[in-house]
Amino acid sequence: MTSTAPSFKLEMAFLTGSTLANAFTLDDAVKGVLADGSGTPSNVLLAPSYIDISNRVSGSVMVNRGRSRELDSFNAGTASFTLRNEDRAFDPLNTTSIYYPGIVPRTLVRVTLAGQVVFVGRVEDYQIKYDINGTSTVDVSCVDGMGLLASMFLVAVAVDEEFPETRIPAVFNNTQISYPDPVSVVGLAQTPHPHGRSRAAGVAITSTNRWVVTFPDDGTVYSFNSSAGTLLPFTGLVTPVGIAIDANDAVYVTDVVNNNVKKLVGSTQTTLAFGTLSGPSGIDVTANGDVYVANTYAGNVKKLSGGTVSTIGGLTYPTDIAVDSKGGIYAADNNLVKKYSGSGTTWNTVAISNLVNPTALTIGSDDVLYVSDSGSNRVIRWSTTGTGNAAFSNLSTPAGVATDASKNIYVVDADNYRVCQTSVNVRLLAAQTLADVSALEHLQKVEKAEYGWMYVDRTGTLIIRSRPDLKGTPTITFSDSGSGIYYESIQMLSATQLFYNQVVASGTAGAGGGQSGKRVVANDQNSQDTYLVRSYDMSGTALANDADAQDLANYILSLYKNPEVRFDMMTVNLQRTNSSNQSVLAALDLGAIVQVVFHPPTSADAKRSNRVDLTSPGISMTQVVESMAWNIDAVSATYKVTYTFGSVGI
Repeated sequence: MTSTAPSFKLEMAFLTGSTLANAFTLDDAVKGVLADGSGTPSNVLLAPSYIDISNRVSGSVMVNRGRSRELDSFNAGTASFTLRNEDRAFDPLNTTSIYYPGIVPRTLVRVTLAGQVVFVGRVEDYQIKYDINGTSTVDVSCVDGMGLLASMFLVAVAVDEEFPETRIPAVFNNTQISYPDPVSVVGLAQTPHPHGRSRAAGVAITSTNRWVVTFPDDGTVYSFNSSAGTLLPFTGLVTPVGIAIDANDAVYVTDVVNNNVKKLVGSTQTTLAFGTLSGPSGIDVTANGDVYVANTYAGNVKKLSGGTVSTIGGLTYPTDIAVDSKGGIYAADNNLVKKYSGSGTTWNTVAISNLVNPTALTIGSDDVLYVSDSGSNRVIRWSTTGTGNAAFSNLSTPAGVATDASKNIYVVDADNYRVCQTSVNVRLLAAQTLADVSALEHLQKVEKAEYGWMYVDRTGTLIIRSRPDLKGTPTITFSDSGSGIYYESIQMLSATQLFYNQVVASGTAGAGGGQSGKRVVANDQNSQDTYLVRSYDMSGTALANDADAQDLANYILSLYKNPEVRFDMMTVNLQRTNSSNQSVLAALDLGAIVQVVFHPPTSADAKRSNRVDLTSPGISMTQVVESMAWNIDAVSATYKVTYTFGSVGI
């Protein structure tokens, strides 16, 4: 396939005109300082005005961004190129040059291909070369914002036990750090959803991620997405409190004053045949359709199954009920959380200490229990491995709590008149004193603790995101046939490169929350019996307690406990695709989900004439982009990119 060459532009934001007074000057006590410690950069270009120097490029522009494998931290993105300088245009002593004073450290650089920015960074190093024949060139090396963070240090900084939502801004707002570029924190901070109505009580989530909320003060139930609310057509409600949604999105609501339970399917309402109820509050519906109600004033739990009602007594004042995937029944009762023993009226107290009026419960898809502890304004996360807090802040009398299929958690923030949302994967970070550590190193520890991603995107924004959900729809298909963007070569992953059946982890010793700093271990015995032991060590994370370290080890083990065969690396030649696809490729960024299709050769001879029918499905795998390496040479018409892929088969 023939194609026109993609457009290419290399730009620099030179220190020119009125900014000369602040130009960086080596060995100068004032102008030799790149930042003044006030949080505002000095002696750098504050308002970039880019100048196109594409016609000065000699040879290739090389851009590298990403990481070498999934379990590593992302590297600082880099760009390198050589500029022609025969006329001394970049000579710092050439005062007549339009670029004077030329290239200086931290000069902004931008690379654009096919109309899309592929790199934004700053000059890290440059070298001007002259020879006796009058030839002169400038070799330039650039680095993105992660390189800046690596050179900014936190000295004697005490940080509290806190969630990333608080820790990350604290790092950037510290007076020792003067980071000049945009920062975007994704999924590590709670998202508030003001509902604009009266005080709410319960919340449940539909299969389409709408949150449905009960309002007992005015007897209504609303369904929300973002800020838009829709009144559900319940009739006769007086004080709706508890709410649950089944697998078919039918909505169940308890009415404390009317002593009944209503079910709404579309616009059709029915009253469930529970018989006599006394102050029904919390409610849960299991996967098989059984309905459980916390019958508060009677001190028991009612179960409706196939038209039959049964009663479990032994409680004092149950306010909510939750049932796990194995049928385990939990109740919030009289400042305790209890689990039914399965026999008679015996309930066992769940080991969660310091509860103050726990009013609501929910259980996530992984059978983790979440407790809305109203009196202490927090949401507690409990599992058999330990207890921690969900990543909410500034709650005021939290009430109903729920989770969705994407592992988000929602809580009714009753006295703030909102519903708050965060990821169930966000973990508490340990209190510690940062003695002499770079901002990059500490932020990468935060990222590792959350098993998140931290990188600079193609436009120069630093992205710090929570544990990614990599099960989305691919945005691009690559193929060796005509069904997608054609690639030049492809490589498979070695069987043991990302294969670990034992994971060791620990948090920061001496922190709160019961953290001892001990090493916890996750093992997969079946994998070890088959392949012997392969261990991965994640000791020394920034986590605040042992339970979270165990949870992290379990999660990593679930991803890498068996060998995996998948595509690892691929090279694409932009000259072999059309201009539309060239723009699509240039806009592809780290974390993008792509589809890769490959038709294996039919014999040792790999010529296309010996391949299988290219119209057949071939081998198709979904991958996530972990790194990219650009080789851009407008003179020789070379426009290639090599991608490294990670797995989404989790």
